[in-house]
Amino acid sequence: MSAAAPPVNGGFGSAAHVVVLGIDGIAVPEFLVELQGGRLPNFARIRANGRYSDHTRAVAPTWSKPNWASILYGADTSIHGVDSNDWRLDGPQAVPSIVGSAVPFPNLFSVLKAQEPDSATASIYAWPGISTLTLPRECVDFDREFADQDRKTIDCAKAHLLSAKPRLTFIHLDDVDHAGHDHGSGSEYRAALRTTDQMLGELLETIEAAGMKETTLLLIVSDHGRDSQGKDHGGWSLSEIETTWMAYGAMVPPAPTPETPLSTPVSLVDTSPTVLHALGLDQPLEWRGRPVLEVFGVKPKWVWAESAVRKQAA
Repeated sequence: MSAAAPPVNGGFGSAAHVVVLGIDGIAVPEFLVELQGGRLPNFARIRANGRYSDHTRAVAPTWSKPNWASILYGADTSIHGVDSNDWRLDGPQAVPSIVGSAVPFPNLFSVLKAQEPDSATASIYAWPGISTLTLPRECVDFDREFADQDRKTIDCAKAHLLSAKPRLTFIHLDDVDHAGHDHGSGSEYRAALRTTDQMLGELLETIEAAGMKETTLLLIVSDHGRDSQGKDHGGWSLSEIETTWMAYGAMVPPAPTPETPLSTPVSLVDTSPTVLHALGLDQPLEWRGRPVLEVFGVKPKWVWAESAVRKQAA
C-alpha cells in the first residue's frame, strides 16, 4: 500500500473497510527469531510499511476467551466479565459485566450495526470460542466456524472478501497456538508462524484483488504470549502478557524507519476503538480502550515514560 501523509481528522473515517486478522498465541521472542531471519516476509512487509508494537499488553487472565473478548469489547475483564475459556453469557459468572449478567456486552459488531445497520459484517474463525463472544448473532451477517482448520478459515475469508467486500471482517487463525501447546518453543512452532505468514500474504493479495487496497485498514493482533517454555499461557509472566499488534494500510503513514515501533503504550482493549475510529464511528461509554492515533500519524502528546527519561537526562 502506498505511503501517505497523515490523514486529516487524525485518521477518523479514513477507512471504508477494516480487516482484523487475529492470530492466536504469538510468542514475541519466537516471532522475532523468524522475522529477523527473513522467514516471515509478509509480516516484514507489514511492519516496514505500517506501525507495530511488540509490547502490547493482554489482560489477565491470559487465556484466549478473556483476551478475544477484550479485543472485541474494548474493555478488560473487570468490565466485561469474561474471565475464563469456559465463560458463556447464559452460564454462571463470577463477576457479571457492568451491563448485567444476561445482556450481551457491546462488541465491535453490535456497535457498528447500531450506527450503520446496513453495513456488511463478517466473522470467520478457527476457534469455536469466538462464537460465544459475538452476540447478538444478528450483528454478524456472515458467520463461519472452521474448528481447528486455518486453511479452510483463510480460504473462506478470501472468497467472502472478494464477493461481499464487508465493511468489517474479523478473521481468527489458531494453528500457531496449537503448535505452542503441542510442542512448545522450537521448530514446529516456528513452522506454524511461517505457514501463517504465507496465509497473510494470500490475504494481502485478496484485498488488492478485491479493489480494497487503498481503502482498507488491516489490523493484526494476537491474544496473548506464552510462558518461558512456549507451551502454555494463563499466568502473569511478562512473556504471557506481552504480544504483538500491527496496523497497515494507505491511511497508516510508515514509521521513520522499519525498526521504529509505536511509542504509544498499546493494550488489546485499544483494538476495537481503533477500528471504529478508522471507520468514523463512535465508541460506547462502556468501552475503556482508546484509538491508537499514532497509527494514523498523530504524534502522541505525552508519553509518561519518555517524559521521565527526559527529566532524568536534564
